[in-house]
Amino acid sequence: MAIALSFCFFVILMVVVGNISARRKRKHTSEDYLLAGRIHGRFAVALSAASSAVSGFIMIGAVGAGYTMGLIALMMPLGWIFGDLVFWL
Repeated sequence: MAIALSFCFFVILMVVVGNISARRKRKHTSEDYLLAGRIHGRFAVALSAASSAVSGFIMIGAVGAGYTMGLIALMMPLGWIFGDLVFWL
């Protein structure tokens, strides 16, 4: 019962946030929808892109890798951190 209630709460929360965002739009164009009217800075865009790109793999791929490979799968986060650091520098 608690899982169903929390799921419904978060669905309702996302709908409310979406409605508020839709009402605050400046223009009703696809550019405004896809790029937020280009009002966000580089940091917010980079953070959003990185989190979107990694979240699906972490939630599905990393769990599956941990299940199939065991503790050696702990090397993946170290590789991600080191690789991101090298590419960032």
